[in-house]
Amino acid sequence: MIDIPFDMQRTGALISRLRKERGMTQMQLADALGISYQAVSNWERGQSMPDISKLPELAALFDATIDELLGRRCPVIEQAAAGRLDEHLQSAAVTIEEAAEAAPLLPPDQAEALVEHAVSTAPPDDSLALSDLLPFMSTTQVDALLQKRLATNDYAGLLPFCSTTAIDAAVQARLESGQSIAPFLPFLSSAALRAAWDARAAQGHSAAEFLPFLPTADVDRMAIECSEKGEGFSEYLPFLSSGALMRILRQRVQQGQSVHMLLPFLPASAIDQLAKAFTDE
Repeated sequence: MIDIPFDMQRTGALISRLRKERGMTQMQLADALGISYQAVSNWERGQSMPDISKLPELAALFDATIDELLGRRCPVIEQAAAGRLDEHLQSAAVTIEEAAEAAPLLPPDQAEALVEHAVSTAPPDDSLALSDLLPFMSTTQVDALLQKRLATNDYAGLLPFCSTTAIDAAVQARLESGQSIAPFLPFLSSAALRAAWDARAAQGHSAAEFLPFLPTADVDRMAIECSEKGEGFSEYLPFLSSGALMRILRQRVQQGQSVHMLLPFLPASAIDQLAKAFTDE
């Protein structure tokens, strides 16, 4: 994890002090910058940082430098604030660390351009630090990174930022090669999830890893089928609907089979009825 040096609390406290030294209210500062009062309030409470486009205005208004406002020098931020980010990227290399500290202050299009530049010029041993840049990368960039990392299984952190298309394709390839797909399951489309389950079931695999993500109707159907065949179904119990639980309960009671495994999942009313039935007997 990269240590991001911008301290929102420090910057907010500085803006508050400089504003008060000039006898300005938060509303007056907001009016001077053409922004909302809430934005200034959030800055001063350390809950957000000023937008990159406002840094030059703030610096001029307070007779300070951008470096002073941010607490350190950042060439990327300086160039972006001056409207010269494209020129800077064409003439200078940007490290992963520099991109990570500057990206949160940039508009999405500029952040994506910055991150793409940094990633394209980063040495291989910087790859693990890219996790800090994922929220600022385009989906296309993350999808391409996923393709590179599939071979090394270093991809778990990428999945929330990948496109469904890329994830579905990766799962299909792993199914064909017999590799695990567990990390992908929360991110699969409904169609791909069902296809993956069908493929695994055809290979004789357990449904356990799929159960949290399959439609309840499918889980109910499989559990009921297992119960009717006398096969084990305990792994399904946490995911069954109340209707399916009651159907299995009635079936087992009629057949004189144990219902103990069902008890933790049954509604209180069903347990009361069950207890009464045994008491009456």
